[in-house]
Amino acid sequence: MLRQEPPYRLFLQWLLLAGLLAFALTLAWQQGLVATYVFGDPTWISQSILLLFLLACAHGGLRAWWLARELECLAAIERQARADSAARFWPTADGLLLGAELHAPSLAGDYFSAVLGKHAGRAAPEGLEHALLTDVLADRASGSHETGWFLTGLLLKLGLLGTVIGFILMLGSVAQVESLDLATMQRMLLAMGGGMKVALYTTLVGLIASMLLGAQYLLLDRAADRLVGGIVHFAEVELGRRR
Repeated sequence: MLRQEPPYRLFLQWLLLAGLLAFALTLAWQQGLVATYVFGDPTWISQSILLLFLLACAHGGLRAWWLARELECLAAIERQARADSAARFWPTADGLLLGAELHAPSLAGDYFSAVLGKHAGRAAPEGLEHALLTDVLADRASGSHETGWFLTGLLLKLGLLGTVIGFILMLGSVAQVESLDLATMQRMLLAMGGGMKVALYTTLVGLIASMLLGAQYLLLDRAADRLVGGIVHFAEVELGRRR
């Protein structure tokens, strides 16, 4: 069973993280750090990292809202089950009917309906008979998080790609030197500085974006695990005696 927690707690946690991130970005913009470290990158790698990061954060926000809603649906079913120990489950096209109350369609309701339909008219066998249904449940709960983890790794790899490109630019300026007069040395040092700036800035932006995005999807994964665990526990404990 789920432990008691405030409604939509997961989404509120994500909003807190998003608010802190927005504050940090606003402060960095006012201090000129965004213009220097992101928009000052001539390779456009830092800009690409920032765009992918913002898109992934939006996806994380949608997932946080969906998971928070699913957790609320499960909590509502559990509350009614505790209040009415004799209520029975009846799968319907409009949702799950528990006693006289109809619960809106949800991941928990779909799983309970599938389990009840699988064993309709016969006793449920002992053991882990719902393994395939549980696998499907887990995939529906957190399968799309793989996209977020892919983007987390991609941001880090883009930062490392910027490091390689920066060193190529830096060493390319040395290869073009034909004489060692003062003016040539100044141009070479400026070009080397530009390449080193690309290498360091893209790495810094990629590392920060990857860590922040990873923290968001870790929070989502833990919530998805909590949702799946609560659904499976309720099914094993309550469904058998309420059929």
